[in-house]
Amino acid sequence: MSTIRKTIDIEAGLQALLVADKWTACAPPLPPTLGSSLPLVAVYRTGGTRALFVQDEHAVTFDVYAADDAAAMESADALTAWASALEGRDIGGEPCHLVEIGALPYNNPDPRHPTLARASFSARIRTRVSHINN
Repeated sequence: MSTIRKTIDIEAGLQALLVADKWTACAPPLPPTLGSSLPLVAVYRTGGTRALFVQDEHAVTFDVYAADDAAAMESADALTAWASALEGRDIGGEPCHLVEIGALPYNNPDPRHPTLARASFSARIRTRVSHINN
């Protein structure tokens, strides 16, 4: 019998926590109704590393869509506090050990959705990995 190391679906795990904490959120793709329920948080894994045999460090970008720049930035600022408080919570069924905010929120217009404001920030989130006996 061997053990398979499985990286968690960080996007789906964060989306589930955001929704549980009363945020409107999605993992890719963006919903076709983008703009009908703002602010909306989109979560993307942008890479990461295998930190240890039992931990992965996920690079994550959070995009916050809102009606205007001020609302997008206000929500993104609140979201950085939310993300920083993830340590000790489970994400996707595995414990979160570390959260480091990388780039602080910044205005990041989305050319695909020019009528909406978007603010973005990045974080590194360390979680335990799943191990499956095979």
